[in-house]
Amino acid sequence: MIIGNNGFIWISPKPQGMMVDGNEDEIINYEMQPVDRTDREIIARLKNCIAALVASKMMLDDTSIMFAFEESLKYEEVKELLDPEAMLDIAFLTQHRLNNIMEE
Repeated sequence: MIIGNNGFIWISPKPQGMMVDGNEDEIINYEMQPVDRTDREIIARLKNCIAALVASKMMLDDTSIMFAFEESLKYEEVKELLDPEAMLDIAFLTQHRLNNIMEE
């Protein structure tokens, strides 16, 4: 995941075994690879967590997104995160965890 300064967020599966200074052909081949089901579910869960935080007008940073993702794991199916009540629950629990960090 990349959080840009321009407000955009890019989500992609984690590259397996890709070297940082690999050649361009390896990068192109990686982009052409199919994404397996578990990676798709993680990407969808991450996107839905970001949407939940945005709906509650919370600041997006790596910590808030990570906390939201962790709180979302109590929902078995990714599509459950689209329910407004679940979105509010995730945002509330994330805010609670962020407040606990600030108090420490």
